[in-house]
Amino acid sequence: GPRGAMGRVLLVRHGETDGNRKKVLQLPSTPLNANGHGQAAKAARRIARDFAVTEIICSDLQRTQDTAAPLVKATNLTPTLSELLQERSFGDLRGQPFEFLARNNIQPFDPSYSPPGGESVPEFHVRAERAWEVVLERASALATDQVLAVVTHGLVLDALVKKHVQIPVEAQLAKVIAFKNTSLTFVDTNAEPDLDGRFPLVDELFNDDSHLEDEDRDPTFNKVLSSI
Repeated sequence: GPRGAMGRVLLVRHGETDGNRKKVLQLPSTPLNANGHGQAAKAARRIARDFAVTEIICSDLQRTQDTAAPLVKATNLTPTLSELLQERSFGDLRGQPFEFLARNNIQPFDPSYSPPGGESVPEFHVRAERAWEVVLERASALATDQVLAVVTHGLVLDALVKKHVQIPVEAQLAKVIAFKNTSLTFVDTNAEPDLDGRFPLVDELFNDDSHLEDEDRDPTFNKVLSSI
């Protein structure tokens, strides 16, 4: 039958951390660095101005909470923290430099690789599905002109959009989509999904960090991701 009307979903990746800069697999406790806090402030200004956010759900890791903080302040909303939105756990590999992994021929993003003490890809995808169900449940409680902001992580976004959002072909085919720090992806969850259950983007807004200046961005960001 026809789906009920619901709000739209704004997907936000966290701001920059020293782990991002140093090219290591992140530790869960890593906070934003000074540049990341600046990025988060700019993202919050843009979101508060351009999106009618009435609810915020956020991964409970430090870097996502730090990213949501200025938006929480700007909107006066209390964020809901969810461990379902945490980054994929790489277990014992966390804290290791990408360069060390490459040297030892460990390919953490290879679909068949299962990190010791961490989540395999199938395990992670099951969790990402549960996260998406929560997101849709939250969005369905909102009016059509309201927006649910979801502050999460690169690999979570990669899993969610490839399965549930109509994204550009090159993104769909990418091994891992290089989601930029504090990038915005706006999903029209109020529209009819296509036959694969994918929702359209609003105004083609995908992985967009146009609220940042060049000096706010990590210049080496894409180069590392494409090499692993």
